[in-house]
Amino acid sequence: MAVNDDVMEKMRIELAELLHVVGRGDEGRALLEECFLISEKSKGKEHPSLVPHLVNLATSYSRSKNYAEAERLLRISLQIMMKNVPPDNPSITFPMLHLAVTLYNLHRDDEAEGLAADVLLIRENAFGNESFTSWQDYNNFLHLGVYTFLANSDHIILNFMGL
Repeated sequence: MAVNDDVMEKMRIELAELLHVVGRGDEGRALLEECFLISEKSKGKEHPSLVPHLVNLATSYSRSKNYAEAERLLRISLQIMMKNVPPDNPSITFPMLHLAVTLYNLHRDDEAEGLAADVLLIRENAFGNESFTSWQDYNNFLHLGVYTFLANSDHIILNFMGL
């Protein structure tokens, strides 16, 4: 089986998630970094398929309270998305949403709220303001604040864009 095979990549990501669940986050993070490096080498530094890997790594760093590194990775992922999809494409909202939560954890509430509002606007324009996604975002950010989303942000995203 080739080292950059899609099945092998999914197995590595699943193993990394399991390692995080059992408290072995450093090992899980190392596996996520390996997945990222393999993908980066085979697809290039700015390929949109790197974004899930960057978000996974950022999630891992957030779990260990290293929000500064999580922010750095999320900003890179957002830059990649902005170069590859239109600014109103809903797929751009996944790294934006994670960045908003990270900024909230860094006590940069104004910037976090601005990103969260952008996420809501993009998703409302894409799915309509009556859609479940828009209402869920609305409840999370405007009524209940970022706290609601924080409770649900500790999972690793396996493939959120279908790229």
